[in-house]
Amino acid sequence: MDLTEVFKCPECSGELRYDIPEQRLVCSFCSKRFLPEEYEKAVSGGAASQDYSSGAEPSKFTPCPHCGCRISRGALRASAGCPVCFEPLNAVNPPGDADLPPEPDFILPFLLDREEFVKKARKIIGERDFLPDSFVNATEASVQALYVPFCLFDVSVSGRAEYRAEDITEISTGRSTSYRHTVLAGHAAGQQYYLNVPAGAAGSLEASLTQSLEPFFCEDARPFSKVYGAGLKAQVLENGRQGGYQEARGRIIASFDRFLTNAEIYKLIKINSNDYHEVPEKVSYAWFPVWLMEFTWQGEKWGIYMNGQTGKYVESLPVSTGKNQVWGSSLMLFAFGFIFWLELGFLKLSDLLALCFGAFFGVLILTALLLCIPFLKKSFATKLRAAITGSLLLICTIALYAGTILLTPVKTESVIILLAFQILMLMVIFVFPLFSSKGRRPKASRDYSGKERRECDEYAIPSRNVLHERKVQTVFTKTVKSKESMIDKNS
Repeated sequence: MDLTEVFKCPECSGELRYDIPEQRLVCSFCSKRFLPEEYEKAVSGGAASQDYSSGAEPSKFTPCPHCGCRISRGALRASAGCPVCFEPLNAVNPPGDADLPPEPDFILPFLLDREEFVKKARKIIGERDFLPDSFVNATEASVQALYVPFCLFDVSVSGRAEYRAEDITEISTGRSTSYRHTVLAGHAAGQQYYLNVPAGAAGSLEASLTQSLEPFFCEDARPFSKVYGAGLKAQVLENGRQGGYQEARGRIIASFDRFLTNAEIYKLIKINSNDYHEVPEKVSYAWFPVWLMEFTWQGEKWGIYMNGQTGKYVESLPVSTGKNQVWGSSLMLFAFGFIFWLELGFLKLSDLLALCFGAFFGVLILTALLLCIPFLKKSFATKLRAAITGSLLLICTIALYAGTILLTPVKTESVIILLAFQILMLMVIFVFPLFSSKGRRPKASRDYSGKERRECDEYAIPSRNVLHERKVQTVFTKTVKSKESMIDKNS
């Protein structure tokens, strides 16, 4: 589906386009500007025209006969099943609604225009390391404005939870450091109400991608009108993903856990048991704006997706295997050569065990430092620069080895054993490569049980908090040398 309808200026009949920076309709002929609401009133004689706007009103919600959740007209048109219980809904669709286009109840207009998106996307590409030369030089980009469908759930949740919390305090006393662990047992009960918890509904996009582009701020959403797509040539992705409520539910439960346990004041929280009651009260259907810059390279699709409201992005770009291997191998060889010189030529160690341990840890530390230097990566940006830089590093490595072997007073046996040890390490490193040569892809779906729990409130923001009770008591306090959690211990 696309939004390519042409809108005419009421003053001169010129073609109107929606200007994103101004958030107005602009006539391409007379330059007259209209707010979308003003334009609809102008073409409808003072009243909102149902031809252009079909925003969801409170009276436009129909209860699902199976679960009781109230479903908006837009959500009814977009899905054959209830977004909560997935039971068929054909019987509850108002007469004729099933044959109408699946227009949303709300739309979130673009705030980021095409030029700004292209500029940011080009900057992202310019900052990526080890892109293939052919991708950078020969790939043509296709830029597209997308409206991505989302279901918005209003849910009330209440209940109680038994939990344990842990606070860890670092105690430094001169040369030693210890940690005081305070473990507490808690019981809490309360209620929260959540508005517009989003769940992506586009079947052609993975949940991990739409989640990575969030948050979209629903308070800026407006009743749907086609005029927000005037001149954008925006494509609308098809609604085709099931299980949206389960995605929203994960966010809600994680946020409710945090609320009951007052999690922000503790280092760790563990829910031992809970008894929650969720009531999905209402579901609406909305379109959120996304910019896409897409490439086709070597038969695969690559691209940059960007939130059209906030500018947050997800990128999927290829990595040159050759540049990556030259970068990794040349730095690793140089690190081995430098450690070889440091141990035999500078420190003049002779103990074999010390040599081997020093070589192992020294190479790891030096390589980690080298990998953190951005300008070194830029020296591998093209094949020519990668070849020159790799050759220079190789020459330096050979010089370090040759100079050390010629000048060191250490026994020949120690030199041979250290070389053999380094060769063995190199073989292990290249058999089990540390440097990935795959393209960068969006992260997997979020797990709201662990560290993501601290981020979930960005997506599930409660509108009303009611705390019935919260009791917390200290189980034990213990000072030890380790930071490892003691939340599962009793004393």
